[in-house]
Amino acid sequence: MWPTDQLGPAMDGIKTMAREAGRNPDDLKLVVRGNVRLTPEPLEERGSFVGSWDQILSDIKETELAGADELFIEPQGDTPEEFISLMERVRSAIG
Repeated sequence: MWPTDQLGPAMDGIKTMAREAGRNPDDLKLVVRGNVRLTPEPLEERGSFVGSWDQILSDIKETELAGADELFIEPQGDTPEEFISLMERVRSAIG
């Protein structure tokens, strides 16, 4: 998975290559899958969509700022209750 702060620049580069190849860069879509693993405390070193609630929200915001056309949230958990709780939390945070 790419760090969320690199999505925008990476997509810009891909669109530039598409344009140079004679293709319409507007035909390209950025679709992101966030494998969300919530931790009780913030993590110093982490991958995208892993960490505290505030870190997860920051990753969601960075994905939005990168111009993602879609974001699929894939909650990671040990129990069905953990999965459902995380999905409800994400839904209420981002609608």
